[in-house]
Amino acid sequence: MLSRFDPEQGTIKHYSVNACLTLVAAVHGLAVTTVEGVGSLRGGLHPVQERISRAHGSQCGFCTPGMVMAMYALLRNTPRPAWHQLEQHLAAALAGLHEGRPERPRSAAVAGR
Repeated sequence: MLSRFDPEQGTIKHYSVNACLTLVAAVHGLAVTTVEGVGSLRGGLHPVQERISRAHGSQCGFCTPGMVMAMYALLRNTPRPAWHQLEQHLAAALAGLHEGRPERPRSAAVAGR
């Protein structure tokens, strides 16, 4: 997740990005948060990680962290997201893997829906 201060609104905006496609130079001056920075077994899992785990929502070692970061960034910006917002943020994490429908019920639990 990349975070940047928006001086016009006086808030910090958070963006989930595909680390495989993001150039290092593109993150200059931004705060970078990795899935390990969100939570861990040692320091405690973030509620997004906990709920994915409890709902048996894990995929491969690449897309599950992507889903965690997409939902984490969304929840940082919008604590009570609408369905369409949740689907938009998960679309990038699930692109090319499958249509994302099997994850929808589990993702809804993460968003408190």
